[in-house]
Amino acid sequence: MARTIVFSSRKGGSGKTTLAFNTCALLADMSHRCLLVDMDSQAHATIHAGLEPFNVKRGVYEVLVSFLKSGAIEREALVRQDNMTVLPTNENIAALDVELKDIPNGESVLKDFLMEFDRDFDYIVIDTPPSLGLVTINSLVAADYLVIPVRLDFFSLVGLAQVMSVYYK
Repeated sequence: MARTIVFSSRKGGSGKTTLAFNTCALLADMSHRCLLVDMDSQAHATIHAGLEPFNVKRGVYEVLVSFLKSGAIEREALVRQDNMTVLPTNENIAALDVELKDIPNGESVLKDFLMEFDRDFDYIVIDTPPSLGLVTINSLVAADYLVIPVRLDFFSLVGLAQVMSVYYK
């Protein structure tokens, strides 16, 4: 059964993406089967994995929309990079909040989708955008573990409180 680790922060520059990628890479180096899911429109986790977001034809947005419409699981969208597997993103992910807003239980679509990979991976690591929209909420709902990197400054602590407030709802 896969354990899902979500890295989230409202504050940009917290090291969230670097921590998510390096955690996934380290777990993979330890012979764990790992999936890195890039939910951030900046696509930095995708880039960290050596992929070019502009060349990603079927990313997390397309895969989740297909899952919503038909229940299809597009495993071919997963990209094997070195010793980990990546579900990359592209610029289309920015439209996912709109797709999810009118769907019943729209906040749990990612969790439902990832359940299909429960036996394929030991760990699923999710990098989220620095926002509290439905993309981030979907990631938080899917989390077994939540990592919120913060710097010890006022705005980082405000961001921590905001993420925790949403998480506990």
